[in-house]
Amino acid sequence: MRKFAKKYRFVLILIAAALTLTAIRFFPREAILAEILVSAAVYDKNGVLLRLTLAEDETFRLFTPIDQISPQFINATLAYEDRLFYYHPGVNPAAIARGFVSSYIIKTRPIGGSTVTMQLARRLYGIRSSTVGGKLKQIICALWLEARYSKKDILEAYLNTAPYGHNIEGIGAASLIYFNKRSAELSTFESLTLAVVPQNPAKRLPTTERGLAELKKARDVFFQRWLNSHPEDEWLTPHFDLPMEIKTISALPFKSPHFVNSILSGNKSGGEIYTTLNSEIADAMEKSVKEFVADSVYLGIYNASALLVDASTMEVFGAVGSADFFNKEIEGEVDGTRARRSPGSTLKPFIYALAIDQGLIHTKTLLKDGKVRYGLYSPENSDRAFKGPISATDALNTSRNIPAVALLLKAGPDNFLALLTKMRIEKLETADYYGASLAIGGLEVTAEDIARLYATLINGGTGASLVKIRGETPEIYGEIMSPEAAYMVSEMLKSPSYRRTVRVGAKTGTSFRYKDGWTAGVFGNYVLAVWVGNFNGEANEAFMGRSSAYPLFFKIVNRVSQILPTIEEATEIPLGLNIKKVEICTATGELPGEYCPSKELALFIPGVSPIKESNIFIRIPIDNSTGLRACNKNAKGIHWEVFEFWEQDMLEIFEKAGMRRKTPPRYMGGCTIEEQSYRGISPSISYPQNNMIYDMTNAPMGNKEIPFVANGDADTEKLFWFLDGRFIGESENGKPLFWIPPNGQRTLRVVDNVGRGSGIVFTVR
Repeated sequence: MRKFAKKYRFVLILIAAALTLTAIRFFPREAILAEILVSAAVYDKNGVLLRLTLAEDETFRLFTPIDQISPQFINATLAYEDRLFYYHPGVNPAAIARGFVSSYIIKTRPIGGSTVTMQLARRLYGIRSSTVGGKLKQIICALWLEARYSKKDILEAYLNTAPYGHNIEGIGAASLIYFNKRSAELSTFESLTLAVVPQNPAKRLPTTERGLAELKKARDVFFQRWLNSHPEDEWLTPHFDLPMEIKTISALPFKSPHFVNSILSGNKSGGEIYTTLNSEIADAMEKSVKEFVADSVYLGIYNASALLVDASTMEVFGAVGSADFFNKEIEGEVDGTRARRSPGSTLKPFIYALAIDQGLIHTKTLLKDGKVRYGLYSPENSDRAFKGPISATDALNTSRNIPAVALLLKAGPDNFLALLTKMRIEKLETADYYGASLAIGGLEVTAEDIARLYATLINGGTGASLVKIRGETPEIYGEIMSPEAAYMVSEMLKSPSYRRTVRVGAKTGTSFRYKDGWTAGVFGNYVLAVWVGNFNGEANEAFMGRSSAYPLFFKIVNRVSQILPTIEEATEIPLGLNIKKVEICTATGELPGEYCPSKELALFIPGVSPIKESNIFIRIPIDNSTGLRACNKNAKGIHWEVFEFWEQDMLEIFEKAGMRRKTPPRYMGGCTIEEQSYRGISPSISYPQNNMIYDMTNAPMGNKEIPFVANGDADTEKLFWFLDGRFIGESENGKPLFWIPPNGQRTLRVVDNVGRGSGIVFTVR
C-alpha cells in the first residue's frame, strides 16, 4: 500500500496542480482592464476622426480590442519586446538571468529582461522593478496574470497600456495621434516605427527632433533584425531613409464641437463612437456660417447655427452650433441646435396641415388677410399691412399672421398642442396659456425640434426621433398628420419663388421683437434648419428670418447639394395617396360655378377637403333702363350680366387692398322681400367663432363686451341679432354690435333685411 502511494503521489500532485490552475483560470474574474480609465474617440459616419478626448486621469488611452489592431503591429511588438511570449509562463528565465548578470555582476548596462506579461504587471500594480524585491514582486504578479488570463487577454491589455510618449498610452491612442489613423490601419512601416517606442518612450519621443532621431536609430536596427524573418519586406528599405510625417497632440482634430459634445454628454464609458455626421458636409456648413457672419457683421449679426438631417433615416448629417465655438463674446460654446428659442412662423406649416386634415382648407382655399379682432386680441402681420383675400398657399409662403391665427382657432389650439406633444416637444404649457400666439411663435422649441417636425413632411406625416449614432434606428412616434396633408403642405412650400438649384420648400420665421431669425425647409430627402440671433437674447431688426436666415439657408443648400448624393424627388403625386388635382375657381378657391372667369388646379383630398361650389359669380337680370337689378327675371326690357356676390368683410378687404370688384347693383324699386331673397348669400358670423370658449375673466373692468360681427351679401343693408332667441339689436353689414353676454353656452343668430340668416353656438366664462 505504501509502495502504491509513493508510485502515484507524483501523479496526484500533478492532477491537484492542474485542477488548481484550472480553478484559478476559470474562477469568475473581471477583465484585466475593467477599472482602467479610457478616452473617447468620436468619428463621423465614414470613419473620419472628429475628436479624441482625454481620459479622466488626463491620459490619452483608447481601449482597442486586439482583433481591431493591425496584425503587423502585433507581430512587430512581440518581435521587439518578447519573441517567446506564447511559449513562457509569464517569465523568461533566460532573459531574467541575462538581465541579472548584465545589471549586477558585469555591470555594463541595466537590462530588465522583462516579458510583455511582466511589463503589464509592473504597470497594473505600480511595481518599482529596479530593485531586487521589486523584480521578485513583478515576477510573481506576472505568473499570477498568466495563471488567471489567456495570452490573448494579456497581450490585449499590454497593447492598450504601453507608453508611447507624452501622456499617450496604448496603441489605439498612439496611432490616432501620431498617424491620424486607427490601429487596424497601421502599415508595416508605421508598425515597426511605433513598436520600438514603449521600451524607452521618454528618449524616443516622436514629436521632438532628438527623440525622433533616437527612434529612427532604434527602428532601423530593429528593421534589419525584422528582415531575417520577413525577407518579403525588403522592398520597404528605401522608405526608412525618407522623413517621417509624425503628427502632434496639438494637431488632433476638433471638428463639429457642439455635435460631438452632445454625443459625449450621453456617453460616459469612452471608447470608439461612430456617429451619423458627414464631416465633409459639416465642414461645408460651418464654412457657410462663418462666411455669412463675416459678411453680416456690419448689421450686428455675430452668430448663427444650422442643422441638416437626412429624413429617410433621421440621421444628423451636419450640425453647426455657433459661428465660433471659442468666441466667448458671442457665447460660442452654447449649442444653437439645442437651445430653446421662439420659432417665429416656422411652425405655421403644421397649422395648415392640421387644417387640411380637418377639411377646413385645401392648397388653394381663399383665406382672409384683413383686420380682425378676437376678444381683446387683434393679430397683425409683420408688415402691419393686409393683402386682402389670399390663397392658402400664398398665405403660408408669405407668412401672413392673420390667416394663420384664424386657421389655428378653427382647427383648435388644443389639437395643435397635441400634435406638438406627440412630436415630443418638451416644456409645453396649456392652450389657454399660449392663446393665438401659438400661430406666430409664442412657445419655445429647438432647431432639433423644428428639424424633426419638417421631417414629417418628407416621411408621410410620421414623426420620429433624430439619430446621431451610426447604426441606431429612430424612435417612431406614429402618425402626426395624414400622408396627404404632409405631401400637400410640402408642395405648398415648394412654390416657384422658392426654387433654386434644387427644388426647395422653405419657411421663414421671426420671433417677437426680432430676437431670432429662422428658415427651415426640405429639399429631396433632407431637412435644414437655420437660426440667426444672439444667445443672450438681445434683439436686432437684422434678425428677420427672410433677410438673415433665409440667405444663409440657401447658401448652405447650394453648397451641400454639390456633396450630397443625387437629390431626386417625385414629380407626380406618389402612388397610394388619396390626393387628386381638382379644378377650382381661381378667384374664390372653391369648386368653379358656371360663371367662374378663370380656373386652376389645386391639391384636394376626396372626402375631406371642402367641396363647396363657388356662388360668388352669379348671372342676374338687369333692368335696361335703370341699370338696377330687376325684380322679375321674366320681365321685359332686361338683360343678363354676371356680378360678384362677396360678403361685406371680403369687399372691405378687397377695397383696402386696392382691388375693385364688380358688385351687383341694388334692386329697382318695388321688389318684394321674396323676390330679393331668392338669390344671394346668407350672412355668416365671423365673430364669435363657432363652438369656441371665450374666457373674459382677465378682461379689464368695463371692457367685458364681445363684438358680434357678421358679413352678408352685397345687397344686405341691415343685420338683426338674436341671442338665445331674444332680439338684442341691429348693425350694419360687416359692422360690430357690442354686447356683454352672460356666462354659459349661448346661441347666436343673425338675419339680414331680406330674411337670410345663420347661427352659431359659443360659450362665455
